[in-house]
Amino acid sequence: RREGDASGDSGDSGASGDEGGEDVLRAVRLGAFELRPWFFSPYPEPVCRAAAADNLLVCDRCFAFACSSSSFARHLAKCTMRAPPGQCVYADKDGFRLFRVDGQANREYCRNLCLFCKLFLDQKTLYYDVDAFYFYVLTVDEVVVGYFSKEKTMRPNRMPN
Repeated sequence: RREGDASGDSGDSGASGDEGGEDVLRAVRLGAFELRPWFFSPYPEPVCRAAAADNLLVCDRCFAFACSSSSFARHLAKCTMRAPPGQCVYADKDGFRLFRVDGQANREYCRNLCLFCKLFLDQKTLYYDVDAFYFYVLTVDEVVVGYFSKEKTMRPNRMPN
């Protein structure tokens, strides 16, 4: 995890452009962490416009997002997710757990996860077409610490993702 400084003052006046000319969000709050995104992520336009003036708020359990603290507080009050919505395929005594999440069965979770991760991965291209993939999500003591995706079945003449 990359945490911003406690003051939240980066010295710049707001969103800045990346190499593609799109605006990079100024800050994202994931749980207790304020993060400074490195790259553009195609969050819906109204979300990006509102978040440019403030932080984009992202739930650290389901990766749902909001711009206003009031709507985010309503989400947190209703969010019951304590683990990724998939099958636990590995667990150990140290608190490490790996979940296989089906992109088709858990489309919103996987799309939100991809949108969030795109803020930190320049070459991430998968946002909305998640149905053909499994997402392997690693948690430590119920906190998501990483993931990777894998195509469910290889199509002929295609390289794996």
